[in-house]
Amino acid sequence: MLGVKPQLERLYLFFDKIRYDSITEKNENLKLKAQAIFQQEQQQNKNLLLCFVVAIIIAMSIVVGNFLVAKHKREKMKSAEIRIAKKLHDELANDVFQTMAFAETQDLSTTQNKEMVLTNLNTIYSRTRHISTENSTSE
Repeated sequence: MLGVKPQLERLYLFFDKIRYDSITEKNENLKLKAQAIFQQEQQQNKNLLLCFVVAIIIAMSIVVGNFLVAKHKREKMKSAEIRIAKKLHDELANDVFQTMAFAETQDLSTTQNKEMVLTNLNTIYSRTRHISTENSTSE
């Protein structure tokens, strides 16, 4: 009988060791699973943050692009207005002034003076139409 007791004790110790190793292994597996889940969540957060940053960059690019296009259109329109104003001033204002001065200083009862005023006014009108046509095709 003496030999049976030590063998039983060894068996109990052996099963206790197996049980301990099993519990330790389960705990380690749970710890590794939790760590893997945590790393996966961190990676998902990084991906989400990256998508958010890319979306912000795209949105900012669109806003800046629209702003630059609008600015370019405003500058183009402003330069067209300046060009038209310069043409009107340089080409027509002097002719209008000369025609007005001629009409004020000359006797318009004569046919020749009337024809001269009408010719000048017709020239001014034609040049105005030319400027208008020129600018309607360029814009």
